[in-house]
Amino acid sequence: MCKNLRIVLVVFLGIIFTGCELFIADPSLNGVDPDFDAMNFPVIESIVPDVAIADGGLQLTPPGNGSVIYYNSTGLRTESDIRMYKPTFFYMTAKRYIEVAGVAVPDDSGYKDRGYHTVIFSVNQGSYSRDFTFTVDADGRFRGYIYFEKTGLCDVVSYRMWDNHLYPHATSRSISSVAEGTVTLSFKVEVLEAVPAHLCFLLPSRGVDNGVKTVREYSQKLTEGLSTDLEKIDRIYQFVCFGDSLGSFEYTYYYDIAPGYLTASWIDVFIASQFLEIRKGVCNDFSELFAALARAAGFEVTRVRGFTTAGSGHQWNRVKVDGLWYRVDATYGCGSSEYKVFAEFYPEFDAGYFYQSHELNYTVNKSEEF
Repeated sequence: MCKNLRIVLVVFLGIIFTGCELFIADPSLNGVDPDFDAMNFPVIESIVPDVAIADGGLQLTPPGNGSVIYYNSTGLRTESDIRMYKPTFFYMTAKRYIEVAGVAVPDDSGYKDRGYHTVIFSVNQGSYSRDFTFTVDADGRFRGYIYFEKTGLCDVVSYRMWDNHLYPHATSRSISSVAEGTVTLSFKVEVLEAVPAHLCFLLPSRGVDNGVKTVREYSQKLTEGLSTDLEKIDRIYQFVCFGDSLGSFEYTYYYDIAPGYLTASWIDVFIASQFLEIRKGVCNDFSELFAALARAAGFEVTRVRGFTTAGSGHQWNRVKVDGLWYRVDATYGCGSSEYKVFAEFYPEFDAGYFYQSHELNYTVNKSEEF
């Protein structure tokens, strides 16, 4: 089957405070970047509707101070792999969420992306951590929202996908900067109001970008006119299994998607909105898209992953419908006339087979997350 790799996040905190003095990496960029609106960033993501509030987001009182910390030899934004346009403060206050926007620079990153690329923002508070993943467009730009589930002071860090995962044949970097998979920048957010606990299941998560407009619009289109939740989740599941007039989803190893560039058969490369477009990928792509479409429709859905003792891995879903949790595997159902065997909300679901092939097989490092 397939594997799913969890990239280890390495955080370099550095010296942020010296006595009572706040370290400012690039003082010329305090406040709102004057070029942000002129950049005409594409708005591809919206705030999750049930979470939005009139006074949510970045707060003007108290005002933010300092500038984003950039981890490179100069400490400057202009030398960073990821350059922020929103926000530009090191310390700020917020309610529920903030907008982030910026550019992933191909030159500093080492290699220009061939079609798809992502940046990752991680919200950290003590033992709590939640990742948000954003697509980088053809011009290197990204824009989206990160959400806060806890009040208090949070560390927010960002990093980009590892170059050698995307381009394993590249052996040198055009500019020596922050190593792949490690923190590129950081800032702090004092959260005055968190997303209510009963709404947190609606939030995007790593690989599951259900805030993206194309995902939300697809989810709405699929479930439009359906009266029951079972009908809605059935429609979403069948869509991921069989596609629509724009094409079907195909289980395809990454080295077949981009021969000569993606030499690994599996890796955490694409995210839900990208898989919705490219329609080729492996089990984590099917699981993430199902989760994104279901979450956009208001369902509580998780992703379950694990490895066999031999090292192969797999990912599937659990979804809550009318108060009951159901196991679902759109990868197994993809293109199959027996797709109902792999979704527990159908009478045809084969519980014994699913238990043997999934729960008993993928037991190593097994986890469940949103």
